[in-house]
Amino acid sequence: MAGRIETIAVRGGEPRKSAYDAVTTPIVCAATYAFEDTAEIVDYFEGRKEREEYGRYGNPTVRAAERKIAALEGAEDCALFASGMAAVTTAMLELLKTGDHVVMTSDCYRRTRQFVRQFLGRFGVEVTLVDPGDTEKVAAAVRPGHTRLIVSESPTNPYLRIADLRALVRVRDLFEGVNLLVDSTFATPANQRALDFGVDLSLQSGTKYLGYLLLRGMKTLPLRVERQNQSALQIARFLEADRRVRRVWYPGLASHPDHAVAREQMKGFGGVVTFQLDADAARTSRFVDACKLATIAPSLGAVETLIEQPALMSYFELTTQQREAIGISDSLVRLSVGIEACEDLMEDLGQALDAAFR
Repeated sequence: MAGRIETIAVRGGEPRKSAYDAVTTPIVCAATYAFEDTAEIVDYFEGRKEREEYGRYGNPTVRAAERKIAALEGAEDCALFASGMAAVTTAMLELLKTGDHVVMTSDCYRRTRQFVRQFLGRFGVEVTLVDPGDTEKVAAAVRPGHTRLIVSESPTNPYLRIADLRALVRVRDLFEGVNLLVDSTFATPANQRALDFGVDLSLQSGTKYLGYLLLRGMKTLPLRVERQNQSALQIARFLEADRRVRRVWYPGLASHPDHAVAREQMKGFGGVVTFQLDADAARTSRFVDACKLATIAPSLGAVETLIEQPALMSYFELTTQQREAIGISDSLVRLSVGIEACEDLMEDLGQALDAAFR
């Protein structure tokens, strides 16, 4: 539908008239659907009538959520999956076959990299990892006739690197038979619509910013993300000015390596701030433990502020040497900023720093 994103978030994908005249889209739990007569069966299978047949093939509530996401992304269509990894793996299994090659930016989600290397690798699919900020290396990594997929995130996790989507599209267009897939979870459609730049496939993790109850959560997406953008920028500046913080990664800061691309490409810089303390692992843990407002938890995009020490959460099973090899230091902290008062969050971070460094 046409309109600004705030209107699309509320109205996009919603039927003008729903079952039982409900204002909100009803939750349909049926597994099977009745036909009026045999003629309707024929009309359905021959494509003259759109309707449901069986739960495996679709559900009215799910389709409403898919239509809304498609409207937010400016997409032709959308498919919902039970998890983000189910979406990633399905896309790859559809697009790749034995002998194909994938170019993937090096700080894509670790489980995605593991899937390509360990699972697809067993079936003869090769992968080359490249720096997300170096489009020339992406182009150089493409093997004409063999590369079928370029995969990136923007922003990436946890260092929030910004892929130049226009440049990646230009690289894709140099070669025949190559698709470009971008995970836009950290940006959301409120900050960046990857498809507008010519990307083939855009992925979103629905349990992050979009909202756990998708149809209800997406209606407030622009409002929540705007607040999180504003607070995250203030917090990033606050942390960057503190001598106990060695470095801050946030696309809205001039110090971020991809700041210029982010300003050109994104409407806002997102709600995740990554920073490194001038401390060892134990002191970093004391800082995290001392936070009273921020909840210690993985994930991102919640209305509650979440904090984690990646070395102890997402990368716990790796050795220190393995973590350092991929840039995950023991003093790294990732903060997913919620919608609490920004002043309260900065006060909380300040007292936690005081507690850890006293």
